[in-house]
Amino acid sequence: MKPRILIVSRHQKELQAHLGECDVTLTRTGRDGLSLLELPQPFDLILADLELADMEAKEFFRQARNLCRPVFIVLVTKDELARGIEAVNRWDIFSLLPLPCQPDMLELVLERAMAQARLLDREQKMRQRIRELTGVDALTGCYIHTVAETKLDSELARARRYNHHIGLLLCDIDHLQQINEQYGHRAGDRVLTGFAQAAREVTRQELDWICRWDGDCFLIVLPETPIQGARVVADRLRNLFDGFELPEGEPSFRLRATIGVTGFDPRQQEHHPDPASLLRAAEQCLNLAKELGGDQIHLCPKS
Repeated sequence: MKPRILIVSRHQKELQAHLGECDVTLTRTGRDGLSLLELPQPFDLILADLELADMEAKEFFRQARNLCRPVFIVLVTKDELARGIEAVNRWDIFSLLPLPCQPDMLELVLERAMAQARLLDREQKMRQRIRELTGVDALTGCYIHTVAETKLDSELARARRYNHHIGLLLCDIDHLQQINEQYGHRAGDRVLTGFAQAAREVTRQELDWICRWDGDCFLIVLPETPIQGARVVADRLRNLFDGFELPEGEPSFRLRATIGVTGFDPRQQEHHPDPASLLRAAEQCLNLAKELGGDQIHLCPKS
């Protein structure tokens, strides 16, 4: 199948002359390019000028990344080369292509970019397959949402039978979307794996369990743990995550999390008759913490 390439550039004729074997869509403005990315059939590669006619290139790449996850190449003239190198490093761009360029240079850049696109596609399919087969999120190693619901049902039944507490932490990584937009999804993925690792370090391996509840949200279930004990775990988790550092050479930014803490008290079983009720309480608690500004722990109920 021919690679689908979107070119957002004023240098269309020069590029199109060397792309006869590709399925190429051309536009001169960033906004038209974004409209094309909203169509059902995805593009494999996006080539865009460093200087667009109607919007900042950084904003174009940010919005494009929210619509899809292709491989990006920034097009630069000789005078823009230094700025182009900086854009590649800061905007999570795969490569740059100096213009004018020789056909063999264009062919080489596109060949490398398509290899990267195939790699990303295989990675995405593999992660999906792992989730389907194991019930585990391939990126973080945590349970997926559907498995967690079944496990929580069993935990709550056991707690009722033996009059045990359950502590629940619903955790949201603050500003993960902005991290993805500013530094790229690879940096965001490393933040997610870092949070999962921090959660594993503060929980009991044989008893507690962790679920990637949503994109930037984690559910941590602490059997046989009263709500005040769950608060202690939440404090340790936030402190550990606060000290998390990306590998050398990666961008540096502040990492913070908001956590809602609630739980099941066997002395007040009527408060949470089923898992859905317990999860609603955790979500309400997290939302209250966010409304208070985030970057904090909120206990529900305060007891």
